[in-house]
Amino acid sequence: MRQFVLVLAAMVCFGINVDAMFCTSGSESVQTERNSKPPKFKLKIVFIGNDIIVKNIKGGGFDQFGFLLEEGDTAVINQSGMKFYNGTIINYDSRASFIITITKTKGEIVFEGSKGTSWKQFSFSYSNDCRLIIDQKRVKPDCLSAPKVRRSRKQDVSRTNLYGLSDSALIMQHLTTITKTDGYRNSRNIPLLNQTAEYIFSVFSQYADTTYYQTFQENGETYMNVVCRFGSANDKPLVVIGAHYDVEGYQEGADDNASGVVGVLELVRILSNSKEKINYPIEIVAYTLEERPFGLTGSNIHAKSLHDTGTPVYGMAAFEMIGYFDDRAKTQSYPVKVMRVFYGNRGNFIVLARKAKAETFVKNFSDGFKKNAMIDTKTFKASSKNIKTISTSDHASYWRYGYDALMITNTAHYRNRNYHRRSDTMETLDILKMMKVIDATAGAIINLK
Repeated sequence: MRQFVLVLAAMVCFGINVDAMFCTSGSESVQTERNSKPPKFKLKIVFIGNDIIVKNIKGGGFDQFGFLLEEGDTAVINQSGMKFYNGTIINYDSRASFIITITKTKGEIVFEGSKGTSWKQFSFSYSNDCRLIIDQKRVKPDCLSAPKVRRSRKQDVSRTNLYGLSDSALIMQHLTTITKTDGYRNSRNIPLLNQTAEYIFSVFSQYADTTYYQTFQENGETYMNVVCRFGSANDKPLVVIGAHYDVEGYQEGADDNASGVVGVLELVRILSNSKEKINYPIEIVAYTLEERPFGLTGSNIHAKSLHDTGTPVYGMAAFEMIGYFDDRAKTQSYPVKVMRVFYGNRGNFIVLARKAKAETFVKNFSDGFKKNAMIDTKTFKASSKNIKTISTSDHASYWRYGYDALMITNTAHYRNRNYHRRSDTMETLDILKMMKVIDATAGAIINLK
């Protein structure tokens, strides 16, 4: 973990669009010292448990980076990013215009401005997630009590207890393992597809009741889905959650669709640790050969196997690109321009894409997702006339066999200009929003009626 944190700290430009987080009010103190005309800079620092994300707003030579800060740890950040972490020098920028030391003690975070600040020290106590704005003149905490939401007791359990279950460090580790490889996970690179499948299997098998490969032949080659299952003894209809792990062409495929794969990896861990009873047997699947030239082959193999064996299926949800978001105006497009009037032009929401005449699973899952979601969630309901616009991912394989299904997506190429390009890298993803999507999905499954 420490080695990973050092790598994570050294990497800048993670591209996480950090948005407002809630925390309980904390006590803070500031000591100032005179410093004539310190250089201008501005940072946003977000705390999520022991994880810290630093975003440059002005004056820094980086975009964003993250690191782990546990009790007793010390980190030093400067204009170039992470300078020092628990005894290890990360960068040697002696000309940095500002230097700030961050130390975590029991229940308290201490900031010391040793260069480029007109304040000397700032400390505050906290008990939950929080964010700060720091510049050369001041440290401004933005720690607000979480808003009260009216809901029934049963709903309150899901909303309160499930938020924040995703682990940002594990997400970054999974993304690194899956995308930072020698070669690309396309249909021609079978050794790398197998390597990825083996990694997924290793994670699934840590948490699930049963894990296995579903192998099949295509053009004389052997490919495999990775399947795991919870609640096999439950005699209710099956719920399937899936994501494809292959890519099209020669690109890392971080958003398309390593983000979805990481979603199911985290989902398996969260469900295994849940204290709430899961009401349905759950099958979680990582598909291969979703992309061209084969197109939905892996998911069709799985859906057909359920149909051929007469397995009762309640419904299916597919993760298809859940990592890219953009809060800026005019970053969201649509298959029909008039949709912009209803859904807006900022690419900062997640979509539940479904048939207009959906059945019970999709309706209940969607309701549960929205009740748990800490992210703006919109529903796209496609009629029979325009169903093709949302039929290009793995959920469509289940429609083919008459199963109720939906897609969880950031709208793919209608938002992400890196779609099917070499620029689709993990550094462009918004990890915080991605975590919220995973948490909402877990809540929807656990509270599924």
